[in-house]
Amino acid sequence: MSYEDPLAFSVRAAFIPEPKSPPRHPKRVDPRKAREEAVAAEEEEDLDDQYQYQGNFLELAPMLREHVILAAPMQPICSDDCLGLCARCGKNLNEGPCQCAAEPPIPTFRVVQGTKRKTGGSSAS
Repeated sequence: MSYEDPLAFSVRAAFIPEPKSPPRHPKRVDPRKAREEAVAAEEEEDLDDQYQYQGNFLELAPMLREHVILAAPMQPICSDDCLGLCARCGKNLNEGPCQCAAEPPIPTFRVVQGTKRKTGGSSAS
């Protein structure tokens, strides 16, 4: 069984030179300029589609990988009534149940629930 789904996406990305390493002995900086630089740095962090390059070559693989992952559906299914595949053995559940033993869900929040009980908190469920 295979899964095929056309994937189309557009890419808009900015490539900037990788910053040079900071000097070993930092210069004294005026506090006002430091604040301005901090604001500028925060604005740069907001640009999600900004990638750095080194030298004369662009490394496109990380940028393309990110865009493909973001464009792909979270849970690809072949149809709306598809039961999917067993997460353990990979059996097609549309053909019938698999032989894997049914396990109870992993209690991810066991520690949090125990803490809530000790403090006398009420549960939302």
